[in-house]
Amino acid sequence: MRNDIYTDLLALEAKLMECREIELQIKAKEQMQRAFEQLAVPQVNLLLKSDLQPWEGVDSLLFRVAKLNHLLGISQLKIALDMPNGAFYGQLSNRSQQLQKCTGSTTEALLESMPVQGETGIVRLGGHHLAAHTLSLKTHRICPLCVRDHGYARVYWGIAPLAVCEEHGCYLLDKCPTCCASLGDNRPELGKCRCGTRFDDYSSGPASTSATALAYFIAALYKRHAVSSVRSGRIEIERLASLELNELLKLVMFLGSISSDRKGMTLNLNRRVVSMCLVRQHFERAAVGLSDWPRGLFSLLRRARGVSSRQWTPNSVYGSLIHVHDLAMDKLDCNSFKLVSEGVSEFLSSPQAWREDAVVEPQR
Repeated sequence: MRNDIYTDLLALEAKLMECREIELQIKAKEQMQRAFEQLAVPQVNLLLKSDLQPWEGVDSLLFRVAKLNHLLGISQLKIALDMPNGAFYGQLSNRSQQLQKCTGSTTEALLESMPVQGETGIVRLGGHHLAAHTLSLKTHRICPLCVRDHGYARVYWGIAPLAVCEEHGCYLLDKCPTCCASLGDNRPELGKCRCGTRFDDYSSGPASTSATALAYFIAALYKRHAVSSVRSGRIEIERLASLELNELLKLVMFLGSISSDRKGMTLNLNRRVVSMCLVRQHFERAAVGLSDWPRGLFSLLRRARGVSSRQWTPNSVYGSLIHVHDLAMDKLDCNSFKLVSEGVSEFLSSPQAWREDAVVEPQR
């Protein structure tokens, strides 16, 4: 009996020693991984630094810090920092510490301004979880008036379907108005092209009232601010209040892509539309669709029917819109699909709406 107890105690002690050995090995591996990551990420310690401004993007911060230190552009600085160019940030734990040392901004603020892609492909930005195709990182976008007045660019201007500055009601720029070069990292300043053109000397053109209201709603949703019905204009915020930012962006992209061409509509929804020339058209179209609900949506559905006819019936109208309904089911989230589906049903039950003239161009 005693020998059995003694044997059990020896076995238990051996098991504990084995567990301690495994625990020490795990800790040693973690220390080696942290040391490797520290060596793998280069450090740049600039002399003059600056804090992130409210809702400012990381690239905008780097442009401002580069200018303080008399550096031309940020392309060489990003190469020195081994930062991704036109791509999402990975899950590297010390990226924020690297940028904090370089720029002087706080780790918490930097983490809010960096688009980090997780293992599932969902991107975390500003506390929101967004589909990767709703963000554009290949080129920069700016509002010339904001750069002139505030000196920095807002991080949510990188939202792919967003085309308008909510503060000034003008279109965002992604190209130089003089040489038509894309606004990349190689321009000398945030508001200046490498050809010498200063963007604050140019007007990007006023957007429509409904597009400005939609831009204001998207910006307020990103900032988690309460939305004023005065600023939202004809956009019915009560209908959109249940949508999260990711759902709203998908809805905007869907409404902006509605057309009678199923293949073209599918292509626009499957690719990341980032060129401002096309984004402006889609954003204005989506703003019309969300204005004066459901009449705005009706105008888009009339556009999607293709050829007109005096012999429309509910079945023929639905047949001409089946591609819109199918793509909405495939591309939209539950809440936004319900909104579109109800609008389509109301359109089918309103024969007068089939024959009305298309909506006039939005007021600017």
